[in-house]
Amino acid sequence: MPGLAFKKLFEMEGEAYYVWNSSLAGWVKPWKAQSTKWRDAKALSKARDAYAAERERLRSEMMALQEEMDWLVYAAYAILTNDEGQRTKSELPEPLKLGERPFELVRDGKPVPAHFSRERRALWQARIKAIEENEHIRRIEQPVYKRRWYRKESDEREFQRAFEWWLLEKAEWWLEHKAQGASVTLGRWVDALWQDERVLAVAEVINPEGLGDPQGFTRLFKSIVVESTVPDWIPPAMPWEQVEKKFKAKVPARAKKIHGKLNVPRERFRLTEDGEHVWAGKK
Repeated sequence: MPGLAFKKLFEMEGEAYYVWNSSLAGWVKPWKAQSTKWRDAKALSKARDAYAAERERLRSEMMALQEEMDWLVYAAYAILTNDEGQRTKSELPEPLKLGERPFELVRDGKPVPAHFSRERRALWQARIKAIEENEHIRRIEQPVYKRRWYRKESDEREFQRAFEWWLLEKAEWWLEHKAQGASVTLGRWVDALWQDERVLAVAEVINPEGLGDPQGFTRLFKSIVVESTVPDWIPPAMPWEQVEKKFKAKVPARAKKIHGKLNVPRERFRLTEDGEHVWAGKK
């Protein structure tokens, strides 16, 4: 499943900081490396849909396996005293969707799904009966004790965050290698990134409120860059009170958020007095 994260769709070998990132402990390969080599919106959309479908397939299978594990435990602890509610087949159970588990059907007052096989329908009816008649099972078969399987965010939001992370990676790499550490204006920076065919492809796929045009892209880029930028005059590891006293200037709240209480450098970029951006790693 980690290899199916949308972030993996953007990790193409040889691009930006791929070599560095792939050398870190815990890094996993994308589900299909070939799917990360997209160059246009059509290929990216196809790859994203394939990743989403595979994730949903695996999640449905895991959900079904988790449900079987729960009922095996009930029998192992003699909470379920008969064979009703237990599978008799050895093959893997059919996949499940949210809302189809016995306790969910009881909670929502819904019937057993009509698309279930005859065997599963009988099994579910036995489990629903056990939930209704067995006090111990009824207490356990509650949402608080069951794995939720709900997604924390939508596919659209995850894809957007993955794109923003990747865009910052490319932006930082460009400052380091193309600008060679020199400070640049936001306009020049945006123009350089807008020439990248992969950036154009993502902009076409996402296209929220005009992201697919240079003006919309500039607004988005500026909004995410500011979250990784601190003023160039802020020294590291100096208490915030001392920084403000020494430079006779108030430290922006965003800079404190990025550096934290101990003023530890975590930014990607720094903003010069002339309003230009420079690669933070230069220092």
